[in-house]
Amino acid sequence: MPKTIKTIGIIATARAIDTEKLQNAIADLENWGIKVEIGKSIGKVSNQFAGTDALRAEDLQAMLQNPQIDAILCAKGGYGTARILDLIDWKSVQEKPILGFSDITALHCHVHNLGWQSVHSVMGSTWKTATPSTLRSIYNYFFGSELSYEFSTHKFNKLGTVNAPIIGGNLSVIYSIVGSKSEVDFSGKILFLEDLDEYLYHTDRMMLCLKRAGKLENLAALLVGSFSNMHDNAIPFGKTAYEIIFEHTKTYNYPKAYGFPCGHTNENLTLPFGKNTTLTIQEKMCQLTINN
Repeated sequence: MPKTIKTIGIIATARAIDTEKLQNAIADLENWGIKVEIGKSIGKVSNQFAGTDALRAEDLQAMLQNPQIDAILCAKGGYGTARILDLIDWKSVQEKPILGFSDITALHCHVHNLGWQSVHSVMGSTWKTATPSTLRSIYNYFFGSELSYEFSTHKFNKLGTVNAPIIGGNLSVIYSIVGSKSEVDFSGKILFLEDLDEYLYHTDRMMLCLKRAGKLENLAALLVGSFSNMHDNAIPFGKTAYEIIFEHTKTYNYPKAYGFPCGHTNENLTLPFGKNTTLTIQEKMCQLTINN
């Protein structure tokens, strides 16, 4: 359960976004009794980024150092978060929840290595189109209610029950930080994967990289979310994203669950990373519960 969140800061660590596109998120948060502090990166533009790397890093650093800010909601993904990770003085800040998904995966992985918990969740830019169950899940996170989800079975599932921390996020971003100081050891953990707008052959390349690097061998479990708007070439690759992931993990004996409603879709259920999680995969039902 997070500490009481009274004030949340909203920043852009990647692509540019203006305050107008955050109004749905701001309105809901304020209606829930949470004060909103807008970071200086919101509304700034430097090519496709929300200001320069230095400005975005300063904004994140300031929010992390401000004792009045209880949590940080990222406004938008795209690309750019990894560019600022090495500009932060991590020794001068204290842990607080960072929320977001997509490109924010780089930040999730980096702080996981610091021993922090973070939250894969809807962002300011996706708040308007989020489903009621998605917004209810982030509300429940903020106010310490249980997060427990039932979801449908899939033919690629491997049955079992595990109790382990969960970490992961966007496959493309995870692939991009292999070999860096932000790379995570997934051994003994539930690895969550999702992605958007990728070519199928590139999905295969990324999964093959993770497999050859030993990143998939010793998982506690694999949890696969949405792979949305995937692309193919004129000569088809011949496999769907799920079939690609299945091929590269089928020899491993840990439990696997496909079709968790989370990722680049309107249904994007909140997943606190780094917290002990129970994943139950049965023939007729799957359930994921975040343990308080």
